[in-house]
Amino acid sequence: MAHGFVRSAKETSEMTSTGQKSELDTRLLYAKGASVHGLWLTYLSAKQELMKDAWKQLSVWISQGHLHPVIGHVLPMERAVEAYRLLSEGKNFGKVILKIT
Repeated sequence: MAHGFVRSAKETSEMTSTGQKSELDTRLLYAKGASVHGLWLTYLSAKQELMKDAWKQLSVWISQGHLHPVIGHVLPMERAVEAYRLLSEGKNFGKVILKIT
């Protein structure tokens, strides 16, 4: 299982975690020249000045087309409960978007 995950991550240069427990043989990372990066947003969100600067930079990258978020689901607002369930159960891959029509 981990081998396919590492191969996929190496090919796309992206890995996404849903908060579910996973197992990864770190020797495979070394052998493939891959790496794992994490970001703890709860801690960062409490640092207002840091977040202010981060939002400014993100806005620049967005306007320049450098960010390409992975969209997992686009649901109408009427299915908001289902969208929340996907998030709370960790069954989403990528962003869950609620479409307002």
